[in-house]
Parts: sequence; structure tokens; C-alpha cells
Amino acid sequence: MTDELPDSVDAGSDELPAESIEAYFVAQLRNLRQARKLSQAGLGKLMNYWDGQIGMVEGGHRRATLDFAKRCDRFFDTVKVFTDLIPMMGRDSMSSWYRAYKALEAQASAIQICEIQVVPGLFQTPDYARAVFLTNWPLPPEHVMKDWLDARLERQAILDQDKPPVITGIIDESVLRRPVGGPGIMANQLDRLIELAKRPNVRVHVLTFKQSARCHLDGPFTLLELPSGRCVAYVSALNGGMRLVDRRIVDGYGKRLRSILGEALSWLDSIAFLERLKRELYEHE
Repeated sequence: MTDELPDSVDAGSDELPAESIEAYFVAQLRNLRQARKLSQAGLGKLMNYWDGQIGMVEGGHRRATLDFAKRCDRFFDTVKVFTDLIPMMGRDSMSSWYRAYKALEAQASAIQICEIQVVPGLFQTPDYARAVFLTNWPLPPEHVMKDWLDARLERQAILDQDKPPVITGIIDESVLRRPVGGPGIMANQLDRLIELAKRPNVRVHVLTFKQSARCHLDGPFTLLELPSGRCVAYVSALNGGMRLVDRRIVDGYGKRLRSILGEALSWLDSIAFLERLKRELYEHE
């Protein structure tokens, strides 16, 4: 299990705001600047930064660097209050539920995914993943997007480890026809799915439009089987996800997945479907 972030950071008498460590950094910077009666441009000049740098950091449009934090500590005489927060920011860009999920996924011996919205994260190409992130509204700052993409690609390392987990992915046909990022990105994504589906530990099953009419689909979910034999379910939600550990609930998701799998195309038929779809949609591009 990965380390959890502390609920607060000791920096004087202030407590860490609930939203993020980066928000705490910004709040401290703004409070100390205003206490000195300095404008953003004025502080930037005194710290030998260009005029807009302070405003970009305070507005959340640019993440503070280690050099920036060191200059803040020197200027405000805060003895590493800002510097010590820098390594924590990268960890904090991912929500706590996501960090917990990522840690369990890395331990899992088997992963079963049912996805009706986008290509499963473990199977996404970098360009496809970025295109998915760009659908967020409001659009997050570029450095947050980079953190999300890095975390997504880091998760995929389990695909190439010495003893990778057995992965079953059920993907609705609508996901494969949705041109996320445009034709070029989607064509490459289909190639990636075909390549993964041919690996000995990966099974991709397509749920066609006709087949999906016979299934109960109310959202994507994932089942993780841990080496101990324990199973955990994760259900996606608007602002994160829910981890479900109650055996009866997890068993219910297992039954649902097996029911959907029974309707989906077989492994070999799914590979053939992906290859036909690639030719149908993108060979003329």
C-alpha cells in the first residue's frame, strides 16, 4: 500500500485546507505576501521573478518549483515551510481514493474490468489518455494534466512486469466507435487494444450493440483479486470512485460481470472485431 498523505502539515498555527497541499502552499504564499503589503508584481520583483510568476502560482495556473519554494523561504524567513511542501504536491495531485486503488491494482493477481464509457486506463495510449483528460471541465492546469498522465502510464507498468496479472477487459462497442481525440489517436488506440489482446495474460471481450441490449449496464466497474484471495470492487463516480469490500456486494458485481461476459464476443472473435473496426473506420484516413 502506498503511503497516505497526512491530514495536516505543521506550519505555524495554520492547518492544511482540505482541498490539497498545493492550495495550502498558495494560501500561505498569499497570506504572507499580503501581510507584507506587497502586490504580486512587487513580490515577483523582490524575488527576482518576472511580473506574472506570482500571479500564475497563486492562481493555480503554474505549480511552484523547488527553486520558487526556496526563494519564498528565504524571503519570508519561513525555514523550509514552502520547500518541504514541494515533494508532497506531486503525490497530492491524485485523490486519496485513486492512490488506494492504484496500490491495490499493483498487487492484484487478477483484474476484471467492465467499461462502457472509455477504453480502460490500463489499455490507454498516452495520446488517448490525454484526450480523455481534456474533456474535464473546468480544464485543469497543465501541470495537473501531466501528473494525471504520468500516473496513468505508471499504472500500466504492471502489464510488462515479470509476473503480470491476468486481465479481463469487457469493452462496450460504443467505446470503440467514439472518436476520442480524433481519427489518428483512435486508430492507434485500436492497434494498442489488438496488441494487448494477443498477450497470453490479457483477454479483451467486445460487447456489441446487439449484445448490450440484453445486459444490465449501469456504469463501469472493476474487480481486483488480491494474492490472499480477497476480492475488492471499484465503481467509478463523477468525482472519483468507491471501493467496495462487503463480500455480498463484491459477489454481486462478480455475478454481473460473468453475466455480461457471457453475452460478449469471445476472445478471438473480439480480436477479429477490433481488426475489422480498424479497417472500417480508419483505413481510408
